[in-house]
This record gives sequence, C-alpha cells and structure tokens, in this order.
Amino acid sequence: MSEDRLDRMEALAEQILEGLKETKQATNDLVEGLKETKQTTNNLVEGLKETRQETREFLEGLKETKQLTDSNARAIEALTAQASEDRKHQEKDRKGIYLLLGQLTRSTEILHQYKNT
Repeated sequence: MSEDRLDRMEALAEQILEGLKETKQATNDLVEGLKETKQTTNNLVEGLKETRQETREFLEGLKETKQLTDSNARAIEALTAQASEDRKHQEKDRKGIYLLLGQLTRSTEILHQYKNT
C-alpha cells in the first residue's frame, strides 16, 4: 500500500509539475502578448501625436487661408466699389462728350450758315 500510495503521489506530483509548466508557458505567452500590446499601444500613441501635430498644422493653414480669403473679400469689395464709381464717372463723361458734340454740331451749323450768308 505504501508503494502504491507513493506511485499515486509521484503521478500526482508529475501532473502538478506538468500543470505548473503549462501555467508557466501560459504566463510567458501572456507576458509576450502584453509586450506586443504595449508596443502596439506605443505605436498608436506616436501615431496620435503625429496626427495631432498634422491637425494643428492643418488648422494653422486654415487660419491663414481664412485670413487670405477675408483680405481678398475686402479687396474685391473695394474694387467693386471703385468699378461702380468708375462707371458713374464714365457715364458722366459720356454725357459730357455728347453735350460737347451737340454744341460742336450746332456751332458748325452756325459757322456754315454764317459763311453762306
């Protein structure tokens, strides 16, 4: 009975030892998985930092674009106002030219009448 009991204890010890080996291997696998997870997390953090920097640069570019757009809008408004003013002056000048042409025509007619009389 003692030898039988020893054999059972030895078998049990071997099973426990095998279980401990499997547990150790599983723990090592978990540690390796955690290392990979940590590396992936670090890579994601670096990617997020780069994305954040790119987003900042993009927003800065948008601000510059908005400033240019605002400046261009003011310039367009000023040019539009100037063009409107120029059109008014052109119309006024055109009317003046027509008046002068009319006066010149009348003066020419009077001159011809005077020469003919």
